Amino acid sequence: MRKKLLLPALIFNFSNSNILDETMDKISKTTEIIRHSGASKELSPRAMRQERFNNIWKQVKDKLVKGSKLYSQKELAPDKTYFFGDDKQDIQDDIDDVLNDIVDVLIDDDILKYKNDIEYINRKIEDDYEKISEYKESKIGAPKKSLIHTTKSGYEQKIKDTKDEIKILKNKIRMIKKSLKQKFAKIGVKLNAKQIDVLLTRVDGDDIIQMSVVINVLKQITKQILTLMKSSNEDLVQAKRYYGMHLVSVALIVNIQQKYINKLDKEYLPKLDALTQKAKKLMEQTEIAIDSEQNSNRKTLYASNLKAQKLTLNVATMYKQNLLQSREKVLQAKVIANRNLALAENTYNTVALSKGIYDLITESQTMFNKISQIQMPDIVPFENTQIESKYRELTKKILSK
Repeated sequence: MRKKLLLPALIFNFSNSNILDETMDKISKTTEIIRHSGASKELSPRAMRQERFNNIWKQVKDKLVKGSKLYSQKELAPDKTYFFGDDKQDIQDDIDDVLNDIVDVLIDDDILKYKNDIEYINRKIEDDYEKISEYKESKIGAPKKSLIHTTKSGYEQKIKDTKDEIKILKNKIRMIKKSLKQKFAKIGVKLNAKQIDVLLTRVDGDDIIQMSVVINVLKQITKQILTLMKSSNEDLVQAKRYYGMHLVSVALIVNIQQKYINKLDKEYLPKLDALTQKAKKLMEQTEIAIDSEQNSNRKTLYASNLKAQKLTLNVATMYKQNLLQSREKVLQAKVIANRNLALAENTYNTVALSKGIYDLITESQTMFNKISQIQMPDIVPFENTQIESKYRELTKKILSK
């Protein structure tokens, strides 16, 4: 007789069940049949997304189960061991390793390429502008007619072609930003084009995108877990298995949030502080030079340098405030995630699970959306191109080793 969810005091054995594998095999076979039957047709964007998720699921399902088993072991482990065996911290380290492995699978390389793609296109645009300058200079001394050398009309055509290429490249950037905007909209985060510019310029832009991507995929994974839970016909062993997978999904949120905070505390903020101190020291040296300089031309140049240094300091100060504000928002979101994780752990370690766990997992979708919205930093568009340029400059310095 099949066990019901309300039965108490059962000992759970993950190895006795293969419904998950059987279900996923059926899905895979169905996908193959569909793929071969329509081999001559291109997959729709929706079908491509589903296929991509199916590939992700195949890679993470065993890792999710492994993580849930480790949580069971952690509950029974001693707080501290002095000679042999693992204590709670040892097992937590193993859990963290599994979480890191899952995050590596969940991150969509295509999505995280946004910034690199735009930077690459911007470099091409800069190269094209340099080419145009060179063509204009060469055009001045070029002959009107020649079978050997490039003529004036030839350079005019080169300039026109290069300008057309710049238009195409700029349009590519617009499309990339539009795509990123749509990705955020799907998880309930609305950003305009100027805010996207700021996000792609920030040193933590990739980290923010990564957190959003992972949460979005976890929402899909939760739907998959709910589907499998329905197919289990309320078998308690299966319920325990699937809820354990959900527990690991919630733990992943806390994991990536903590990673972000660690990056800010140990990498980004210390490097930005060092750049700020360097700017202050340089300003002091420049002010001394201005006071001691008698030559008016050199004095003017020093004054110009001081103005640029002040801009660097002001933008660095603003940059730090932005990062600290973002850190605070992620901490707020992490409080919610930690509370949900504590509840998930407590529920998982309860010997008898109730039918309420299905509703609990369903509600986690709302929690994922709420966290995504809370931890998204307040992105204020740049006041002018000068500040944006200085922001990019500081970002490159922070990221350089």
